[in-house]
Amino acid sequence: MSIDNKKLKVCPQITDTSVTDKGEIRIQWTQVPDAEKYAVSRSERVDGDYERLAWAKKTDYTDKTAQENVTYWYRIIAVKALENKKTSKKKSPVAAQVVSSIPAPQSLKAEAAGGKIRLKWKAPDDVTAFTVYRRNDNFDQLLPVCRAEGNRFTDGNIAQGQIYHYSVQSLCGEKQGNFSQEVSCVILDSGEIISYKARLFKRIDLQARIVAGADGYIFERSEDGESFEEIARTQSDLSFRFTDTVKKAFSVYYYRVRAYKNVCGSIYISSPSETVRVKSK
Repeated sequence: MSIDNKKLKVCPQITDTSVTDKGEIRIQWTQVPDAEKYAVSRSERVDGDYERLAWAKKTDYTDKTAQENVTYWYRIIAVKALENKKTSKKKSPVAAQVVSSIPAPQSLKAEAAGGKIRLKWKAPDDVTAFTVYRRNDNFDQLLPVCRAEGNRFTDGNIAQGQIYHYSVQSLCGEKQGNFSQEVSCVILDSGEIISYKARLFKRIDLQARIVAGADGYIFERSEDGESFEEIARTQSDLSFRFTDTVKKAFSVYYYRVRAYKNVCGSIYISSPSETVRVKSK
């Protein structure tokens, strides 16, 4: 192991759990920069004690000891050695899987619309009932939120800017089936340009309203009020100001802003704000 004082900064995220043809469970997760190995742990209860199964160098592991019709909860811990025999650790949220003859839902998708999150998945043949599970980044246990008949569910009990993670489990009567892959989604307010001012030398100051949960803001500009292009993307949720230098003095420009958030490597962008009109100096 390398020894230095640089701690791990991000947590591993379990991206998929699937049942192989041999009835084994394969777990995959995201790579953590600077991690030297990963501890794979398992429990039969979401809030139970997690027993370490193995150390993994790569970002996947196959559990060959899983038994049929038992729900297993998995957790990954990224580990790196530091100075003075200390270690830096980052643990993932838990993810569930069951070895069952009831196949998992496929192609689970989540999209934000109208202040709600809509889920849709492909139902396996002869499976019509499902349990929808959810977690967020403040409470990392995957817990059931509803029983769904069919292949859709709309979650309206959500907060702006909060990341939600979903997985769907097949049911046959009261018998539990396998889990889908986990997907993530977030609802961001469209934002608003609350201050704008033309300054000398063709500079225009813009200020956006802070959006809850946003990682930053995308400023867009147009010369005709219709065709907008991105001109800046701030890298901080507190960088809501931007000064644009335009080509022409005494010309009209149109601006709007969008909030964005990075969720497990995917960028979610809000709808655009109302447009403001500014004449340069």
